[in-house]
Amino acid sequence: MSIWRIINPFVVLILRSPFHSIASKNLLFISFKGRKTQKKYHIPVSYHKEGRELIALTLKKNLWWKNLVSLTHVQITLQGKAQDAAISIVIEDTQYIKEKMRKLIISKPIDAFFAKVRLDANKHPIEDDLHQAAQKHIVLRFNLIP
Repeated sequence: MSIWRIINPFVVLILRSPFHSIASKNLLFISFKGRKTQKKYHIPVSYHKEGRELIALTLKKNLWWKNLVSLTHVQITLQGKAQDAAISIVIEDTQYIKEKMRKLIISKPIDAFFAKVRLDANKHPIEDDLHQAAQKHIVLRFNLIP
């Protein structure tokens, strides 16, 4: 059993609570139904904001994101508020993934640890590590719907 199956429900509980501000500057959670089971899932992810677009990354080997491939919209909870968002997924464009990962890590250096990307003395991602990590990740792009 993955440790995330134990941790994620607690993170979602915090992000839903009045105390969400302790985590919601760095995390949002995605709500969706499983393709086959129709079970409701709530997955927390770190994000980087670019205008009205929110960028998140996850490992390709994680299976949960495959439930999102055929969707055009999902519900996210961002800073304590449930919101509808258009979603698109970037799987193969490793240069794009690398650039988004770079921005995420620069804005939230803790994500370098999870992506297995070392940081240089200026807390910028080391290029070789970033290149290798981009091969193993996908990008989730969310556009908030007003």
